[in-house]
Amino acid sequence: MSDLLAPGYIVRHPEVADAADVHAVIMASDVEEFGESEGYSFEEFEGEWTQRDLGHDVWVGVAPGGEIAGYGMIEDRRHVRQDVEIYIHPAHFGKGIGTTLVRLAEARAREHLEHAPPGTRVVVNNWINALNPEARSLLKREGYSPVRYFFRMEITFSEEPPSTSWPAEFTVRSVNPDEDLRPFYETTQEAMADHWGHVAIST
Repeated sequence: MSDLLAPGYIVRHPEVADAADVHAVIMASDVEEFGESEGYSFEEFEGEWTQRDLGHDVWVGVAPGGEIAGYGMIEDRRHVRQDVEIYIHPAHFGKGIGTTLVRLAEARAREHLEHAPPGTRVVVNNWINALNPEARSLLKREGYSPVRYFFRMEITFSEEPPSTSWPAEFTVRSVNPDEDLRPFYETTQEAMADHWGHVAIST
């Protein structure tokens, strides 16, 4: 797929030490897309980064000068749902990095087909900003179509919100792992069972 990339650009699997540079790409992408970052701290990112299979599920685009120019990852959800996230630094738009990462992620997703439960519909989800025409056009060219939109909702408080008033039959307490783990698991699985794209989590 190197023929898709502008001269001097490459895509490779990252190293653990690339974490700070990748996080910076995500922040720059968020500012370009939304005017601000969402407060996704490096500590949060690093915690997830160290859990990923960097040699199979993560890629970085590297510019001719050696700086990280793009980042793509795929998250496998029990071989049934494959979630893809791709970020390109605004200084490196139009260099073929996004298309390359989409195709690499799809190729990786296909490797899970043989492991999916028989008769299961396997899907690949590419999460993008729907207001980004270049991202929409790229995915359309690659054969993808929009199926769902999510909206960000905000509220500005002019005063402190009122104290919570719980119904008489409810109480709030700290979690007891020895007693609450199983009920918590069963409750969350039941609550999410009909949610779009839900894949059950085994115990």
